[in-house]
Amino acid sequence: MLSTLYISLPSKTVAGAQGDWMSLGCPFALMSNEGLLQQHGERPFAQMAEFIPKARQVVMLLAASDVTVLQIKAPPLSAARLKAALPNLVEDQLASDPAGAVLVSTSVQDGSCTVAAVDKKWMEFLAGAVLGFGARKVSAYASQLCFELAPDASSVFINSDHGAVEFALRSAALEGFGLTLTPEGDQHAVAEVVQALQLFAPEGKLTLYVPALQQPDYQQACEHDASLASRVTVKQSSWAARIATAGVLSAGGKSALDLMEGVSLPDANKLDLRAWRWPLLLGAAALLVNVLGLNIEWMSMKREAKGLSDSLTQSFRASYPKETVLRPLDQMKQKISLSRKLAGQSSPDDFVVMAAQFSQVWDRVFAAAGTVSVISMEYRERSLFVKVKAQGMLPVEQLRAALAEQSLALVSSADGVLQIKPTTAITAAGAGNAANRSRN
Repeated sequence: MLSTLYISLPSKTVAGAQGDWMSLGCPFALMSNEGLLQQHGERPFAQMAEFIPKARQVVMLLAASDVTVLQIKAPPLSAARLKAALPNLVEDQLASDPAGAVLVSTSVQDGSCTVAAVDKKWMEFLAGAVLGFGARKVSAYASQLCFELAPDASSVFINSDHGAVEFALRSAALEGFGLTLTPEGDQHAVAEVVQALQLFAPEGKLTLYVPALQQPDYQQACEHDASLASRVTVKQSSWAARIATAGVLSAGGKSALDLMEGVSLPDANKLDLRAWRWPLLLGAAALLVNVLGLNIEWMSMKREAKGLSDSLTQSFRASYPKETVLRPLDQMKQKISLSRKLAGQSSPDDFVVMAAQFSQVWDRVFAAAGTVSVISMEYRERSLFVKVKAQGMLPVEQLRAALAEQSLALVSSADGVLQIKPTTAITAAGAGNAANRSRN
């Protein structure tokens, strides 16, 4: 079954504080295409190689504190020109050099757009690691733009892990930020989160998503704070809430900000032959079946042609035992024609017969007009060659139709010379050539 693997990554602050951050546990979830949770838990990033090759797509959820989301003013530009202009447009709003960041933006609407920025080296490292594990398709989103957002309210997502607390605030579809808190103990963590809520969300409705074990502590702390009691709803965090809008269209029709679009890796565009394995095998099987079928049919036709040739050769030898058999079909036709002539019978390709038929056609088509005259007439190769002289255009189609009524065919009319043959001779010649090709 096709599925999507979601991996929640630690922040750079937490990763930098650890000697080997890839051994740290990373929450993950394997979701089916129907949105059903198949498997979830927490594993070190280095052990994700068990799940990554099996998933149709890998989605990395970057820590909110690692991704800066900006709203900037921009002129109406195409996607390519906007991408080239982004470093200059966000230079004044970023604390670091834009050249060292991955910048991804939405399209410009009403003179503004949303830009997401993340450290380039960090993104390249993460992308290289996931692709190295055998990922087929990789996407990366800022976690503060993925979790559930209630209408007319802001959402705050709290994740406590590895001695730090990730505080992520989402105030609109494409607005949010995050910070990493490093409190001493769970009680201090709750107090610092409450202070952050008062500082960054001083008014308006709030939905606070917290770990299940810490939900009573946060519920009690918010109820005891007069400024939060009436406007904060504490809920247990879940994967359904965490990835509610990951990779989908946001409000206003603006596309989701996939940070992998700004990452350039040497093997990123490498063709994944595993995805084409079954189509290639089916194509090869179909080709093999067709080749075998053609060869079987060719061998059958070859045996049939050989049988006909042997039968014709045997008949010719029985009728003319003293003759050398070279081309039995042509020799048999010659003998039949000679026999007819000796018996006083004429054949369609005799000169007298063809000349008489052509005379009738001439009288009907050209004699009355008087614009075409016959210069010479020759008989060779069982064809009648008539050289004519016309004062204007020769009515070839009219002549061809009249000859067809007399069982004659106009083979060519080049340079004023008409080559005429009986239609039976042309048909027989075509059949003879086909038989010779089959025999060869």
